[in-house]
Amino acid sequence: MDYSHGGSTEGCRDPVACHAWINAKGDIDSDSLADLKAYVATNAYSPKVIRFDSPGGSLIAGVELGIWLREKGFKTEATMCASACLYAFLGGTKRTAIGDKPLLGIHRFYSDNRGQEPTAAAITALDMDGTQKIMGALLQYAVYMGVDLRLLAYTIEAGPEEMRWLTMKEATELKVVYDPAMWLPWEVVGGEDGGSPWIISRSQDGTKSMQIACSNGRRSFSFADTKGNANWFRQCQAGPTNGYHFILGVPVPTSSVEVVDLKGGGAFLNFTLPPGYPLDYSDIAVFSYKKDYSMACTDTDGDYEGTTARLAALARYALVQCR
Repeated sequence: MDYSHGGSTEGCRDPVACHAWINAKGDIDSDSLADLKAYVATNAYSPKVIRFDSPGGSLIAGVELGIWLREKGFKTEATMCASACLYAFLGGTKRTAIGDKPLLGIHRFYSDNRGQEPTAAAITALDMDGTQKIMGALLQYAVYMGVDLRLLAYTIEAGPEEMRWLTMKEATELKVVYDPAMWLPWEVVGGEDGGSPWIISRSQDGTKSMQIACSNGRRSFSFADTKGNANWFRQCQAGPTNGYHFILGVPVPTSSVEVVDLKGGGAFLNFTLPPGYPLDYSDIAVFSYKKDYSMACTDTDGDYEGTTARLAALARYALVQCR
């Protein structure tokens, strides 16, 4: 695997602002990690972003590379990343598929000689023992990286000379492609046994969620952040200069906002939407309007922007009893 500078070539101490990365191209082998360490050591301002273009290589080397990337806080990107490369890619604290047609692939692991002649030798007891140990190690690795373990089940779908390419939907659901702050599409929850359905969207790391529901004929929008500061939310509850929060385009008076401490930390906010207002599904953001909130209460990092994916249709379904 060869490493080189990618992106902006301007002299810059902030690689994020300069939009730069380390290109990682070619097969992963036993020297790949040492070569990367040497590259980083000799390039003082190398960004902590590595972009893979690799068909794979050594499984063990890929795992070792992934562990080092995670320990050092690297983000990973990939235009094409398959086999052992995918395990290295999982080491990123944030993982992004790049380009119009990115390729992320996985298959069953195998030794070099079995890959060249998969039917040449009988499977021995030692082979079985080794295979179980490797699979156990990969399970531990996947848990450490925070990936859905269904990913490893997908490996059985492709043999040594095949590849199971992941769709972007699969890659996102399995947390192969991962951004802690990314909001997932809205989905319907409940509605069984005659109960009222409600809809929810979550951040990919599961720490934040938004819900829309109809309860006792009233429409509500709720927001939960398990890592948020409840006192900060209470401060911002009364923050709008005009006395109203605008949620789904509806003016919600501060008296209709409830802040509740969550057990274990964080807070839950509930906005009761007044009747008679049509809802605007084009903007789901909370605490994002600088003209309405003080600087201290403005979501400058975009943590509470949410997503509109599948929102309009599902919200109409969930709120049908609240018209």
